[in-house]
Amino acid sequence: MTTLKGKNAVVFGAGGSVGAGVAWELAAQGAKVFLSGHTKSSVEEVARRIIAAGGRAQVELIDALDDAAVNK
Repeated sequence: MTTLKGKNAVVFGAGGSVGAGVAWELAAQGAKVFLSGHTKSSVEEVARRIIAAGGRAQVELIDALDDAAVNK
């Protein structure tokens, strides 16, 4: 299914089980996912699996409670 092909999605908390599941589904539907979380290794592992499956993912460490960081 590629209903989100050409779209971008931002997933905060992508290193956890719920965020990873959401990121995986968005990528499976064709979106380029921008993944964020507090633990770099967890978020990078999610991105690595998405990319290995043919998806597109980018990682940034951002505190979702920091408005300036989120807007940047």
